Amino acid sequence: MSLSSQAPAEANNPYSEFSGEYCGPTQDLGYPSTIAPEFAQLVTPKATTKPQLPPTFVYPPLRSTERGHLRLIKLEAPSKYYVDEEIRCMLVSTEPWKDGLQYECLSYCWGNVMKTKRIHITTNDGVGPQTLNITANLDSALRKLRLTRASSWLWIDAICINQDDLHERAVQVGFMQEIYKFAAGVIIWLGEGSPETALGARTISGICSRFTSATLHPPEEVVGPAGLRLSSEDLQILWNYRGENMFGPSENEAYRYVTAFFSLPWFRRSWVLQEAFSHSSIIVYIGKYTLPWGAVILAALWQAFLARDYTSIPDPSVPHLTQGYLPELWLGLLHTKSPRGLPMPELVCRARDFQATDPRDKIFAFLGVANDLGLPEIRPTGFRPNYTMSKREVYCAFAKDHIRFHGNLDILVAVDTFSERILPRGDPSWMPDLDVSIATIRGLGFPRKYNASFSTATHRSVTYGLQFLDVSGFIIDHVSALTKDIIVLQRGLKVCVGDREDALHILWNKYLAPKVSARHVPVSRLLEDFIHTITATGFASPNEFPEHPLGIVVPPHEAPSLKAHFAAFWSRYEPDFSTFPATMA
Repeated sequence: MSLSSQAPAEANNPYSEFSGEYCGPTQDLGYPSTIAPEFAQLVTPKATTKPQLPPTFVYPPLRSTERGHLRLIKLEAPSKYYVDEEIRCMLVSTEPWKDGLQYECLSYCWGNVMKTKRIHITTNDGVGPQTLNITANLDSALRKLRLTRASSWLWIDAICINQDDLHERAVQVGFMQEIYKFAAGVIIWLGEGSPETALGARTISGICSRFTSATLHPPEEVVGPAGLRLSSEDLQILWNYRGENMFGPSENEAYRYVTAFFSLPWFRRSWVLQEAFSHSSIIVYIGKYTLPWGAVILAALWQAFLARDYTSIPDPSVPHLTQGYLPELWLGLLHTKSPRGLPMPELVCRARDFQATDPRDKIFAFLGVANDLGLPEIRPTGFRPNYTMSKREVYCAFAKDHIRFHGNLDILVAVDTFSERILPRGDPSWMPDLDVSIATIRGLGFPRKYNASFSTATHRSVTYGLQFLDVSGFIIDHVSALTKDIIVLQRGLKVCVGDREDALHILWNKYLAPKVSARHVPVSRLLEDFIHTITATGFASPNEFPEHPLGIVVPPHEAPSLKAHFAAFWSRYEPDFSTFPATMA
């Protein structure tokens, strides 16, 4: 597979030298500097009035507000004499799945909403043209698409949804997964890019070409409706693509280019997860280049195999080196699972740093990917898009209905308990403010690793006040802090307290061992509890590579040979295990 380049119109268009403005000759043609009065009216330009702009676009109503009714647009090809002219398109209200209209969906970043461009829209009943403002990034995407997809039907949220009609917006967003699922394909626009991201696209193409030659798997077969289609043997081939000059540049350069590619903002936009996982036929545009979606996934897996080596060595010359990767959540969704998707608490926690123009979309964008919310038509209010509600109302309704629906308090793992910020006036302390970026530990509450309530369900009669969340329970014990020292996990798996790298040794000898005689707790029981506490967020075995690039994080009690792994770690600081009784060493 070779990287295809969408040749811009200027490359093949004989009229591309014209910019749309005629520049006349500048040399002196010999005319006199003064003109006789009788000829003045022939050569003096008449006073002109400023041309009137077309009226602002008024959305025609949809055929119906029910699911399945939507709008589509069809782009007009640019004039061969004026390739830079503004975008023109036709808009129709339709029920495409019944009307037999094939269309494609465009997934993109809105970009800076203050930088806008004007497009001209004519409706299918002949009204128009009228003008509509769109973001500059969308305008850039449409200019590319009209060169290859003129006269094709497209669904684009910013144009096909009346963003000012909050009810229509909520209804359309509510079945966006179906809009993408039943499309003929999905087009991803990553933007014009930069020289470095262009090199990233070329590197990704090289990885894909080499993989296709070795496995005979075209990129279209990498990802399917059920998830990643690659076998452990296929992944082993990717694993072996480590070394110098594998794809033209050195491995270090290739990693940098792929890093730049995955640093593009599209990969961290909330809505794109649903858009990319609703369809298996996806093509990626970046500048003048195109890539199959399978090639992008292959590059992400290849990079994941190397990430530990490169992220452990910070490079100040490349500030985005540690953030230029396909977020882990993407690869988590790729694993073959039934049902597809992930539980909502896991989605909102792991996508906390994803971007959304509207903070309410930090919930709405993941409703179509979650696998624990039931069918859309029977979902409670908190699981349905509603743009008439404030952010506070949306977040609170979501948390309340999640507790009611599942009978547990799992969603409270999304509450910010890390920062010491002052809550905005009116925000309940139990509200998961997903618009606030906090440090999220992978595995904290998902998959479910804690069972302090012993699976006791919350009472269905639980009451929810305006500011209070009331649940019944009972006290088991009181917990107090033994130390205010901050424990930090540094690179190389070094657990430190302050400037000391033997935190576990300090914790055991200074705080826990003295409790053995004081409370008559058996050493073996205390040690077991200690091991499970320090591995509470989960245990990942490196032996799972490369079949599972991210490893398999399991609850500590399910980890094989957990005590043996702890002993190997402890021996780095105390090879003779003198701290423990001889019978335990």
